[in-house]
Amino acid sequence: MGVASRKWWSKKGTELTSNAILTRVDQSGLVWRYIAPDKPMQNAYIGSLSGQLQDEPLNETLFTSLPEARVSLGCWRADYSGIRPHSQPGWKTPYEFADL
Repeated sequence: MGVASRKWWSKKGTELTSNAILTRVDQSGLVWRYIAPDKPMQNAYIGSLSGQLQDEPLNETLFTSLPEARVSLGCWRADYSGIRPHSQPGWKTPYEFADL
């Protein structure tokens, strides 16, 4: 068996340049790689999910606590990952697609 990849890919944005994040990456032994500017296809799966996540619950909700954010985002994730149809697998829900 191979060893799991210890790489972290991200866009080069200010939200991922805090000292706390960079320290944690350094301590954990992760290798940090940046997606090239204007090359979203280098990480298309997370790019699509990240865009949906930011457009829907994160831009629409002002969370008052961490527990509230966890519950709200958990509900959104359950809907997105199981109930909501997606265009790529022929407008099937992930559950329908998995049953094929």
